[in-house]
Amino acid sequence: MTAGRIRPAVWALGVLWLAAGALLVEQVRIPDLARPLPAARRAAVACWVVRVASGPAAARSLRRDLKRLRRAGLPAELRPGRGTQTRVLVIPAPSRSGARAARARAVQLGFPRSTVRGLPRSACRR
Repeated sequence: MTAGRIRPAVWALGVLWLAAGALLVEQVRIPDLARPLPAARRAAVACWVVRVASGPAAARSLRRDLKRLRRAGLPAELRPGRGTQTRVLVIPAPSRSGARAARARAVQLGFPRSTVRGLPRSACRR
């Protein structure tokens, strides 16, 4: 055998290695940054909220209640209220049934006066 000739077994192994590499490269997907995220990975828009409590912006009780709700697994938020000095403790929900379930959990945690409210359509489009 001459030194410049490749053996058939080595040649077949090389072809097999290239085919496996091509198959692997074909399976890899590079994310398209211009395409929007699929619905499963997109943040759910909260069109419904459960209004749990409201009070002065500096009230410690709202922060204490916020911690209590978050420890219970509810994604509570403090939002600005109607006046400039008030804040509202709310639990956002993507659907009416989700808001009702969150309200039921809030009532179990000691917030019997919580209410379910729908947000304006302009807030739901964001």
